[in-house]
Amino acid sequence: LILLVTLLTSLVVSFCGVIGFVGLTIPHIVRNLVGSKHHWTLLFSAVLGALFLVGADWLSRVLIPQSEVAIGIVTALIGCPIFALILVTNKKKAS
Repeated sequence: LILLVTLLTSLVVSFCGVIGFVGLTIPHIVRNLVGSKHHWTLLFSAVLGALFLVGADWLSRVLIPQSEVAIGIVTALIGCPIFALILVTNKKKAS
């Protein structure tokens, strides 16, 4: 079952690209902000995810004048440190 889920997840990421990484980080951030009530988590995850992607798109267009940086690069540069921080913080809470 774990192998099947891993395969399906890798297929989804290969079709969606790096922007799908937002779906990993934003719900964790929202859960830390509003708690674990599912209806609030879902609502605020959608809003914060949309705001994050609009901001990343704007930043990708403004970062280098006369050219456009790929939005996946911007989301990875912002999202990876945040996701690492979430992992370290949750690991400290668990121990």
